[in-house]
Amino acid sequence: MNAICLLVVAGLAHAQNSPEGDRAGLVAQSTSQNPTSLKTERQKWTALRDAKRLSDKAEAYEKQGETDDAERTAEKALALEEQARGPWHIDVAHRLDQVADLYTTHKKERAAEPLYERARAIRERALNAHPDVYQKDNGELRLQRNQPAEKAADPASIPQR
Repeated sequence: MNAICLLVVAGLAHAQNSPEGDRAGLVAQSTSQNPTSLKTERQKWTALRDAKRLSDKAEAYEKQGETDDAERTAEKALALEEQARGPWHIDVAHRLDQVADLYTTHKKERAAEPLYERARAIRERALNAHPDVYQKDNGELRLQRNQPAEKAADPASIPQR
């Protein structure tokens, strides 16, 4: 786990000296493509606990006006969350939003945009896999509740008003 943190910190430290767009790209890509994985459940739970602690610390830094520390700490929390849960977990989207919100608050909209887009993609994927699927029909959203896959795929199974 220490090696994982060192890799993340080294990459983020390198990004500190880069333009803001490069830094956001590093955060958006390095966490999703990190080959290092947490092997045991204990490592995963420890990483999640540390991610929560770092997230709280980032909020405290933000309240104190320490913007750079807040961003770095939130980025570390994001990296740990993604390593523990995987790149498509809904909680990773929450962490992406946290980092993107910090960037937006600090007038780094260009850096925030790819993080917001990735968080949206994660949510869309999670909603598409959800058993209660919303379908668009002539601009209206209709709910199809927990149906077998073959029935849900049939447009005739959508109740009409």
